[in-house]
Amino acid sequence: MAADESPIQAHETATVHASDRSADLEHQVTGEGVVPFPKVFGVLKSAGYDGWISMESGGTTGKQGIIQAMESVKRIWAEA
Repeated sequence: MAADESPIQAHETATVHASDRSADLEHQVTGEGVVPFPKVFGVLKSAGYDGWISMESGGTTGKQGIIQAMESVKRIWAEA
């Protein structure tokens, strides 16, 4: 979902790719940067989205970053 898409367009979305950035646009572990995932996921949920969310670990933290990103995406989705 792009920033200018409406929730109706989000309802037609097949897959979501979650990637996070710092304020200076460097990759961050998903959920640790400036992307407002609670708001984005809330819009998706309210539109009835129930598909896949792919994500990037971001940064240079390796396996731990992947685990952290996955936990963040699961937690934020559950709370949205």
